[in-house]
Amino acid sequence: MKSKKKQIIVLFVILLAIPVVIGYLSIVKISSFKNINPSNDFGTLKTSTTYSNPIIIDDDNPLLDWANRSAEGICTGSGTSGDPYVISNDVINTTGAYGFWIRDSRKFFKIFNCNVVSSSTYGIAIYNTTNGIIENNQMPSTFFGIDIANCTDITFRNNNCSLSWWGFNVGNSRDLSFISNVANENSFNGFDLDDCYDSLFEDNTVNENGDNGFNVLTSDSNTFRDNTIENNTDYGIILSTCNFNRLESNTVNSNDDGIRIASSSSFNTVSHNTVNNNDDDGIFNSDSDYNQFTDNTCNHNGDEGAFITDSDHIIFSGGTLYNNTGHGLNVENRINITLLVTKFIIIMKMESDYGE
Repeated sequence: MKSKKKQIIVLFVILLAIPVVIGYLSIVKISSFKNINPSNDFGTLKTSTTYSNPIIIDDDNPLLDWANRSAEGICTGSGTSGDPYVISNDVINTTGAYGFWIRDSRKFFKIFNCNVVSSSTYGIAIYNTTNGIIENNQMPSTFFGIDIANCTDITFRNNNCSLSWWGFNVGNSRDLSFISNVANENSFNGFDLDDCYDSLFEDNTVNENGDNGFNVLTSDSNTFRDNTIENNTDYGIILSTCNFNRLESNTVNSNDDGIRIASSSSFNTVSHNTVNNNDDDGIFNSDSDYNQFTDNTCNHNGDEGAFITDSDHIIFSGGTLYNNTGHGLNVENRINITLLVTKFIIIMKMESDYGE
């Protein structure tokens, strides 16, 4: 995936030769966005401004820090928890690399109700930053809707990162919250997570992306709850080398595989998910031990309802596995599988390389 991103960034340099066309497409596509209601927990908001250059906050640079930008009228507030810096109601229409670029910040801040309608590489980029709220913003037709690296304690709520190449890209960050965001119809992944820890992904809509809904690599102790993840070309959710994650009450329908856990991903809990009508398997667990699957609904999938292979110490209990084209539950090539299945398995196949 990282090599693919580098190739695409090189391609972007070529695309800069036609910014007028891309800018036009950005404005057309924004009309298809979900209408998101703003919250009312902000202080004084400034009136709408349209910028032709990116808004850059660099709190290590006195010319670009929050205090200087406040004096310029770009934001309001003082940067405390009770009076955060606020950037609101702005439109960024630029062909530069960024719509917003926030870096090296420890102040409390909010970016609220802004639109990036441009051919920027990044709609909003946030690096080495804490104490933020990013809410009710729209970033169509960028390469990365929101790009996050080396960040902690930031909430992303009600943002729309659709119609881009990647929706949300998160690296080397922890203690983030992603609540009620939309990442639809991106060319690659809706959410791309690499080294993301102790974070919450709740009530997000992640549909019709060109690769995966959630692509999760080397990320531990996250919770994915009540998300709608449908009609993605590859996987709804894929965990690769990920441990101690919780997947709860998600709707993961009509993807290729619904939920895929692979590459030594262990001690994950998958419970109360609806995983129906996927082209291949509903749930697929490969080369990953000590995972627990409880009360999931895996019906009408194109191959197996659930497929457990090359994995030890798996607990599979409750739930329904009904009317799948292949087996309801297929367990292959391992021992130490605990099965407490109680409902509607029409065919179950168990094989082992250990002669049992």
